[in-house]
Order: sequence, then structure tokens, then C-alpha cells
Amino acid sequence: MVEDIFSVAPNLVSNLTKVIAALGGIIFFYLIFNIINLMINHKKEKQLKKISSSLEEIKKLLKRKK
Repeated sequence: MVEDIFSVAPNLVSNLTKVIAALGGIIFFYLIFNIINLMINHKKEKQLKKISSSLEEIKKLLKRKK
């Protein structure tokens, strides 16, 4: 019984470390993806703010011409 546990333990530990390494890789790529996504969203938000302010200026100019 004890010999069975010691004979299975190395395989179990090896499989467990592989699973943990795979999860670590997935988490790493998930974080990288989210950082890139955050940067892209920030850039889009800046562009939308710029467009919005430009539209406000256009509205003001059109009101003056009337």
C-alpha cells in the first residue's frame, strides 16, 4: 500500500506541475491581452473625446451663422 503511493506520487507531482505551468501560461497571455486591449480602448476614448469636442465647435459655428 505504501509502496503504491510512492510509485504513483512522482507521476502525480509531474502532472500537477504541468497543469500549474499551463495555467500560468494562460494567465500570462490573458494579462498581456488585457493590457493591450486597455491601451487600444484608451486610444479610442481619446479619439472620441477629440471628435466630440470638434462637433461642439462645429455646432457653435453653425449657430453663429444663423
